[in-house]
Amino acid sequence: MHSTDQRVEKLLVAPWGSPWGSSRKYPRGWNLQTYIYEDDSLQSRTSLDMLARKLRPDKVLIVVLDTLATTIINTGSKREYLELTDDVRDNVERYIENETKELKNCDFEIIVAPGVGRFRNGVFKGNLSDFYYFTCWELAKRMVGFYRSLKEVHLDLTHGINFMPTLTYLSLKEIISAFNILRSGENNGIKFTVYNSDPVVGEEMQKLEIHVVEKSEPIWFVPRLKVVESSITPVCPSGKNPELWQKLNSEKEIARLRKILNCKDASAFLGAILNGFPLAIVSFFPENIRCLGEAIEDIVSIFIRYIDVNVKDCSVTLNRKLKFTEHFKFLVFVWIFARLLRLTEVIKCRLKEVELEVLKVLKGKVFKWNNVLYSVVGTEIWQIEEHVKKRNVSDWTLLARVFGRKNDQEKKKSVHDRNFLAHAGLEENCVEVKIGDREEIMVRYCEELMNVIREYCCKGLIEARRS
Repeated sequence: MHSTDQRVEKLLVAPWGSPWGSSRKYPRGWNLQTYIYEDDSLQSRTSLDMLARKLRPDKVLIVVLDTLATTIINTGSKREYLELTDDVRDNVERYIENETKELKNCDFEIIVAPGVGRFRNGVFKGNLSDFYYFTCWELAKRMVGFYRSLKEVHLDLTHGINFMPTLTYLSLKEIISAFNILRSGENNGIKFTVYNSDPVVGEEMQKLEIHVVEKSEPIWFVPRLKVVESSITPVCPSGKNPELWQKLNSEKEIARLRKILNCKDASAFLGAILNGFPLAIVSFFPENIRCLGEAIEDIVSIFIRYIDVNVKDCSVTLNRKLKFTEHFKFLVFVWIFARLLRLTEVIKCRLKEVELEVLKVLKGKVFKWNNVLYSVVGTEIWQIEEHVKKRNVSDWTLLARVFGRKNDQEKKKSVHDRNFLAHAGLEENCVEVKIGDREEIMVRYCEELMNVIREYCCKGLIEARRS
C-alpha cells in the first residue's frame, strides 16, 4: 500500500499503446515529431515529453497493457504472469530512458494493466472491463497518498489506443470527484486538464500541436455506484464454471473480506455521503479501513493467480479465468471515502452517538459540493440545536418529542423513507437527543430502527446518479 506522506501537487497521467509498434526487435513505432504547446516546441517521439517540460509534474503515471508482452516475447521469455508484466514494465522504462528528453528526468511509474485482443505473436483472453476496474484501484491507491498536497491532475490521451483513453479518463474523473466531494468545504478542488495532440499522418516528421480537450476546476461528477445487498463478490469466473465458483468461494482471502466488511453498512455509508446524511456517515463508518485496503490487494492477487500463461514458439497465449465485478469498484470507493474522511480527521471511527458539533463539521467539509444538500443539512442541524437548547433534555429523548409532537410507540417504529431523505437523515421519529455532561448536544439513531435507516441510506445510491 502506498504511503500518504508523498508530496505531489501536479500529477500527469497517460495511457500508452506500444511505443515500438508490433515488435520490439523490429520497431516501427512512434516516430520523431515536433510537438508544439503554448508557443514552445520539442522534437520527441511522445507528447508526454513536451508536457513534462511545460507542466513540471511531481509525478507521472503511465498506464500500459500487459498485451505489450506480445511485442517483446522470445524463446527465453518467462511463463509466470508477474514475470511477464515485469518484462513489459522494464522495456517501457528503458524506452523512456533512451528515447525521451524531459520525461526521463521525472519521477515516473509504469502501471501494467490487463488488456485483451489477438495479436501477431499472441492472444489475450479476458474481460475488457478488467482494465477499468484494475486501473481504478491502481490510480486510487497512489492518489490517496497525494491527497493532502494534490492540486492538479493532467491527462494526456495522445498515445492511448482502443478502450484505454475512455476508461482511463473515466477512472480518473471518478476518483478526482470523490476527492473533490471531501475537499469541497476547503474550496481547493483538484483541477483536471485533458490533452490530445494532432494525429500523425504518414511517415514524415510533422508539427503536431497539443490541444487542451477539457479543463475543469474543479469537477463534480458523482461516481457510478450500486448498492451491494448480497454477499460481496469482487471477482467471479469469466464463464459458466461451477467448479471454479466453488474453488473461488473457498479462497481464504474472499472469506476474510466477507468477515471484515458488512456490505449493507458499507452501502449505507456511501449512500449517506452522496445523499447528505451526516449522522449516518458516523453511524455506518467502515471499521478496519487498513484491513479493507489489504483485502482489495488480496483480491487483485487472486485475480492474477487465476491467469494462465502459455509461451511457445515466440508466441504467448494468456487466459484470465476470473473477471472483476462492480463489487470490486464498490470496495475501492468505500475505501477511498473512508480513508479520506479519516485523513481529514473529522471521523476516526464508527460512533453510535456523537456531538452535534461533529455533524456541523461534516456539513462544512463534506456537503458543500452540492448546494441543496448543504442547505438541507444546515437547516436540520439548526432546528435540532434551537429546540434542544430550549428544553432540559438530560436523558435520551426522541427528537419528535423535543419538537413538541405526540408520538406513540407504533408511530416511532414507522419512519417514512421520503421524510428520512427530505430531512438529511435527521428525521424526528428515528433520532434521539440529549444534553451531555459538558452541555454539548448529543445525537444518535434509535437502535431498534437501524435496519430501516440502513435501507433508507441506500435508496439514493443509484447506478447513474450524477450532479
